[in-house]
Amino acid sequence: MVPGTLDAPDFGLDASAAKALAASVRQVIHCAAMVNLAIGRTEMLDWSARGMDTVLQFCCDANADLRFTSSSSVFPDRGGPWPETPAKLWDNITGYGAAKIAAETAIRASGISAAIVRCRRFMIWTRRTRVTSMKSSSRHLCEPVTCRNR
Repeated sequence: MVPGTLDAPDFGLDASAAKALAASVRQVIHCAAMVNLAIGRTEMLDWSARGMDTVLQFCCDANADLRFTSSSSVFPDRGGPWPETPAKLWDNITGYGAAKIAAETAIRASGISAAIVRCRRFMIWTRRTRVTSMKSSSRHLCEPVTCRNR
């Protein structure tokens, strides 16, 4: 494990540590998100964009492909079924959903070989009780293409 921060260039690592990390990684699994629905949409979009920029640049530097956990929050909570295609902003979308759409868009535009997995709910079990239920997840794959910075 390497301590760092998602929303700082090179994860806040010094140049030699960032270079060593990039040399040792071939695949990145990005599942970090700010899930505070009480903060404003602009703040959530800004934090997410900084983190996505850091991850995408790292993937380019490391020549690594990306697995990104998105969310069914990219779709309205009523209606559907929704197609497994790029999502678009809709009226009253949460900052979280808008940030996930922006991240998916950035990934597709980056040229990084990537897979986007849109999760719905997770199941968390304790020894005594089930905390929440799990629904199926969907998967949206990006076509593998060459990173512009390679």
